[in-house]
Amino acid sequence: MGDPVLWVVSDPQSGALIELGTKRALPRPIANPHLTEEQRGFEGEHSLFIRCAWALLAPNAEHDWSQTPKASESLELLEHLEGLSITDAGLDQSDWKLTLTFETRLRLVVDPMRRPWRLEGGYTVRADRSYWSVSKYGEVSEERP
Repeated sequence: MGDPVLWVVSDPQSGALIELGTKRALPRPIANPHLTEEQRGFEGEHSLFIRCAWALLAPNAEHDWSQTPKASESLELLEHLEGLSITDAGLDQSDWKLTLTFETRLRLVVDPMRRPWRLEGGYTVRADRSYWSVSKYGEVSEERP
């Protein structure tokens, strides 16, 4: 908890990558010219890669998931999280929905089993150098270097 969002990189074909925590230098810069110089040379100590439906919710708001696939097509909305710190995180193990609450009480809810038409579904969390992925079928896998 307390990790700030450093930046969000979104691509309509692959999803959105949210870099979190302390910035650290990459061993080799990324060659992608669409990234900023900072994004090419650094990463956060943690990240969330979203390839599924998500919703940004105001405090105490409920969400109509029937509207989510359309809303999730606006990946640039996630850029509103930049600079905000996470104050709470929750995981519903019945359906693997991930909920992150930010200092403004804004909530990001990620549903791995719902997906906009162009994304494959699921999400991946990187904590330091370990990865946990949840597939669009609710299967969980772990990868350690």
